[in-house]
Amino acid sequence: MFKFVLNTKGAVLPDDKLFYLVGNNGIFKVVRNAYYSVVVKEEKPATLEKVEEIAEFNIPKLPLAIMEQAETFFESVYKKHKSEAIILLALSMVDKKWVPIIPLQEVKYGSLHVSYKVPDIHANPINLPEHYKIFGSIHSHANASAFHSGTDDGDELNSDGFHAVIGNLDKPERTYSSRFMIMGTEFQGLLRDWVDRPEVHRHDERWMECVSIAQPPAPTYHNNTTGFKTRHNEWADNLVSASKAVAAPSEAQSALALVPVGGVRVDKRSPEAKALDKIIDSHYGPDPEEQTEQEKLDEEAQEARDMLSWDEPPMAEREETLARGAAHLRDILSLFEVFGNLTDNDEKLLLLAAHVRDSDHTVGG
Repeated sequence: MFKFVLNTKGAVLPDDKLFYLVGNNGIFKVVRNAYYSVVVKEEKPATLEKVEEIAEFNIPKLPLAIMEQAETFFESVYKKHKSEAIILLALSMVDKKWVPIIPLQEVKYGSLHVSYKVPDIHANPINLPEHYKIFGSIHSHANASAFHSGTDDGDELNSDGFHAVIGNLDKPERTYSSRFMIMGTEFQGLLRDWVDRPEVHRHDERWMECVSIAQPPAPTYHNNTTGFKTRHNEWADNLVSASKAVAAPSEAQSALALVPVGGVRVDKRSPEAKALDKIIDSHYGPDPEEQTEQEKLDEEAQEARDMLSWDEPPMAEREETLARGAAHLRDILSLFEVFGNLTDNDEKLLLLAAHVRDSDHTVGG
């Protein structure tokens, strides 16, 4: 094992042919043999293991209340002077307690700089016990983001302790930065690790085992008594009983389909279905999908002319129109009650066609 000798004042060097000499400017290797004697700087002595810088702290966490007081203080200073501000942190390892210290400080309006002197915390007017010492600071960055600037490095280089920065005081969401500086060396000190926040009590994960998701209900057909302006395929679906599963289309449902053959739409509907479609068209107008382009243009032009020439009808006429519509709605609802006693879809379609054909109720206006 090689010797390591400290090069102190008046130190006597050994006569060994190989040893290491440690000075204030590094480690040096001393070699003596028949050919030469030399002292050369050794950046990484091969006989030594690497040493990592590390810091372990036994201090209590900083109370959240002090961080909140600092932030509201900085916010008030920013609103009044648009500048930075600072508080110092005193800590006692006897009381295990932090105390905020507000030094006298000077700021310039709109400036990111603050001048202050560290006060004697054991004298008036602070008068803290001797076991308290300054061990950190919190300062603001006004409307700038939180980070440790070059000025901060100089201020904190020889100030051991926990140092935090609060920035963006002009915004609802502030930014934060923090670190420990010990003997001129920076160590990580995250706020979430060193601020004593209230504990968040989470539930036991086993509670989740008591919750399951219900299977979505199977799709069913139902009677729709609110959307009467529908086409024949929707009417056919609504006439199917909600309590019966539909394994295959009935003959009546198949008759309502327009079957494409060779690119030509061929009407395969029964006479009853055709009659029903005409009755529906007379009440609600033709299906837009079955109109030709020219018919659509003619209809739009007529609607525009009607809007330009339309006069609001008298109140009596409007009340009469609403009464006719209400009577028609009551008849339709009664018809659906009758459908509940029918089981054959063809019978339902024929009953509906006969009712609409014989009804003298129309929705006008």
